[in-house]
Amino acid sequence: LEMFSWPAPPSEATKYQRGRLLVIAGSIEYPGAGALALKGALASGIGSIKAALPLEIKNNLWPLYPEIVFLDQPSFSQEVDSLASFLAGQDLSRFDALLIGPGIGLGNEPWEKVGEILMSFKGLLVLDADGLNRMAQVEEGWKWLKRSCSPTWITPHIHEFSRLFPELHDLCPLEAAKEAARISGSVILLKGAHSVISDSSGRVFQLTNTSPYVARAGLGDLLAGYVAGIGALGIEAKRECNSELLAGAALLHSEAAKFSDKGTTASSIAKALSILTIRTQSKECGDNHIFSKQM
Repeated sequence: LEMFSWPAPPSEATKYQRGRLLVIAGSIEYPGAGALALKGALASGIGSIKAALPLEIKNNLWPLYPEIVFLDQPSFSQEVDSLASFLAGQDLSRFDALLIGPGIGLGNEPWEKVGEILMSFKGLLVLDADGLNRMAQVEEGWKWLKRSCSPTWITPHIHEFSRLFPELHDLCPLEAAKEAARISGSVILLKGAHSVISDSSGRVFQLTNTSPYVARAGLGDLLAGYVAGIGALGIEAKRECNSELLAGAALLHSEAAKFSDKGTTASSIAKALSILTIRTQSKECGDNHIFSKQM
C-alpha cells in the first residue's frame, strides 16, 4: 500500500488560495458533459471555478450552479478558431488548473492554434475526451505534450488512447499507459475496469476492486472535473500535482460509486464523491491520507 498526502488548504485560506479552475466543456451536441464536469469540480472542494460553455447551456446551468462564474462563449464545436480565440482573451495566469475537453466536440479548429496559446500556461493542464481527440487529428499528435510547458494530466478511455497513441495499441493497458507517459512526459490516467495511472518516471498505479457503476455514461466527465479540481488544490496547498495525487483522486471517484446510497447515476455519485472528499480532507479522518495500490 502507498500512502498519499491529500491536499487540505489551511483554515485561513481564501477562496483563491483553495485552487482556481477554468473548465472548458460541453457543446450543443453534448450538453450534459459540461454539467457533469462542473459537478465533479464542485465535489473537489476547490475554492474558485470559472466555466466556459456554449451560451445555450450556460443559460440553463447558471441557476443550478450559482457558485460558478460562467464566462461568455458561443460554441467551441461549431466555429473555427473559437477555442483559440477564447483562450487568447483570457489571463491564464489567474488559474491553477485548466480543464479542456469533456463534450466540446471535434469542431473544425486545428489543434496547432490552441496548442500555441497553451504554451504560455504554467498551471496544471487537464485534457480529456475531445481535447485529446482534437490533438489526435493533427500530424504532431501526442508529441505536442512533449513541448508543453505545463504539468499535464490526460484522462483517455481506451478508444481515445488508441487514437492518440496508435503505436501502442497492441500493449496491455498497464504497459501502454506506462510507455505513453514515458514518451510524452505527461501523467496518464487510462480509464477502464482497472484504471491505470502512470508518469514519466515509470511509476505506475492500478485501481482494483472498483465498482462496475463507474462504467456508466457521464462518470468520465465527472472524473475529469474532479481531478482538475483536486489538481488545482494540490498546486495551491503543496505546489505539486504528481501521479500520486491523480491516482488518489481516481480512487476516491471509484469509492464514491461504491458508497453512493442515492443511486448509480453520475449525478448521484457526485453527491457521494463530495461527502467522501470532505471526510478525506478533514483532520478527523486518517490525518488526511488515502490509500491505493502501487504496482
